[in-house]
Amino acid sequence: MTCSTPLLSLKLQLNGSNGEVRVKMPVTRADRREPLGEVCFSCAAELGPGARFCPECGKAQRRSGSRVGFGPRYAAILVDLTVVIGLWAVVSLLAQPFTRLLPDAKGIALDVSDFGRSPASLVNAALVPIVALVYFAFTASRGQSVGARILGFKVQTLAGTKAGPLRGLVRAACIWGPLAMILFGRVGVMLWDPKIGSALQVIGAPLFLIVSLIHLVLVGFTKNHRGLDDLASGTEVVSL
Repeated sequence: MTCSTPLLSLKLQLNGSNGEVRVKMPVTRADRREPLGEVCFSCAAELGPGARFCPECGKAQRRSGSRVGFGPRYAAILVDLTVVIGLWAVVSLLAQPFTRLLPDAKGIALDVSDFGRSPASLVNAALVPIVALVYFAFTASRGQSVGARILGFKVQTLAGTKAGPLRGLVRAACIWGPLAMILFGRVGVMLWDPKIGSALQVIGAPLFLIVSLIHLVLVGFTKNHRGLDDLASGTEVVSL
């Protein structure tokens, strides 16, 4: 039975078993929000822990696809690394006039072609994790990197919304932070304080291996397919 007035429209349901009358208020467009895991985004009914369907209206509380596992995610990383290398080449080229001014032990200006054996080349190498951090943080905050768009998945919060800049930065730092420590440590040994530089390398190298291994296991061999970056930032990777 429906009762309508110029200002209000109510839907009355009579439960035949006990004569209970339920009043359902209409859900306006402004009331529809992303699922929070506590109430239904459609009818605002209370949901049980981990509920995927509303017990009242029956609507699914997951608007996106299933979580993405090891294969697509690491295939996307290969695509994204190609993009990162291209961006790094551009940044390195733009920074070349400044890196040429870096002196070696004899005070002679160095050329960036001496890769890995001069302060200038190490500074260029240190730009790699910086470019990667910026790229992955920005693309995660927007929901998709180039590789994710090609492979057909996206990053979102557990509520189904976009990750945002802060979560994107946390995701990127979980993977690329240890690698940045290694490269910055090497630069520090030659240009700044050798002790600090060596400490960064000693900490960064095993940390990078441990983080990479744990991330691989979590994404590839757990039911939820959520890596360290997902757990730290409160996000998930789901198919479109």
